[in-house]
Amino acid sequence: LKTISVQVEKRGLDVAEAAESLAKRGLSMLPESVSSTAALILKRAGNITNDSGSYLVFGIQRVAFRAKIESTNLFLTGLVWFSLFVIVTAIGVVAFKGILELFASRGLVSKDKFLEFRNGWRIILKGIMFRVCLIGYPQLAILCLWELTQIDSPALAILAVVFFAAVSVILGWGSSKVIRIARRSIAMHRNPAYILFSDPQALNKWGFLYIQFRASAYYFVVPVLGYILIKAMFVAFAQRAGLAQAIGFLILELAALIACAVLRPWMDKSTNSFNIGIYAVNFVNAICLLIFSDVFGAPGIVIGAVGVVFFVLNAAFSLILLLMVIISTSFTFFRKNPDARYQYMADDRASFMRSQTHLTTTTELDALAATARGDKG
Repeated sequence: LKTISVQVEKRGLDVAEAAESLAKRGLSMLPESVSSTAALILKRAGNITNDSGSYLVFGIQRVAFRAKIESTNLFLTGLVWFSLFVIVTAIGVVAFKGILELFASRGLVSKDKFLEFRNGWRIILKGIMFRVCLIGYPQLAILCLWELTQIDSPALAILAVVFFAAVSVILGWGSSKVIRIARRSIAMHRNPAYILFSDPQALNKWGFLYIQFRASAYYFVVPVLGYILIKAMFVAFAQRAGLAQAIGFLILELAALIACAVLRPWMDKSTNSFNIGIYAVNFVNAICLLIFSDVFGAPGIVIGAVGVVFFVLNAAFSLILLLMVIISTSFTFFRKNPDARYQYMADDRASFMRSQTHLTTTTELDALAATARGDKG
């Protein structure tokens, strides 16, 4: 057995670049057979060794090391967990459908219970699968694109291309479908919400892409997917370029924050506030990341203070969001009628009727009859 020392990189890549150059010089002094094999291993795993013989890990490899996962197994581990989540979700929906049918046949539940789900469960299942793809898209995009920079094996590279392309095409097709439905609704009813929110098939299948946005901002799912994809590219492809990654995040988060603050595409005021707050915190995180890259040459105490602010800000904001989600969910479970807090719209039809005091006794029809008779008024 052999013990190998591993250094976990935290901030900056100066040490990593120096160690990489030393490793390359060391490989050039080895015999050709040994150096070629070692170079292949280093290229595959992206490992960096310094002059003391210890390995240096940073970025995604640091995450894998902290999680006690071999870096060459990280991509496949994430892919397997995503696939298991998809399979378990599908089995759960099908099992729930079967249990409902069994209970309905035995009279344990009324036959009209969950009738909409029982009749259209296939469409609902497709919609749930699409939702799972949207939830797992950031993870898949990062891992698949990162695997293309590692090439742990040809099979894993093919899996990365297939999964990334499949999920991207599915979400892209869904987004284009939503835009086409909205345009058809505008052409037919002069309102994008008419078909998007009144057609049960469109709502159950594609609603996950636009249900959180207001009707006029149905297209905003495209910028959101683009934001996720660009951010995943920076994470996957800029592992060795910390400064470029930090600047890219800063520009991307600033653009996202401005777009959200100006357009406010979500359904109501509170949801817009939550999401604008999330993007604002992401922008502050990007500023902290830029400081961590040591581009300003700040002293260690300043970087440490920024790290404390970074931790406290994210912890506090995450706690606030968690409490809001718990409170909102509690209203759903513990209120008999969650909509009871809203006031019913008053019946103001009488206000649209003309007052009888303003009506003349002689109507237009009476005047026309008098003219036909030749009466002089």
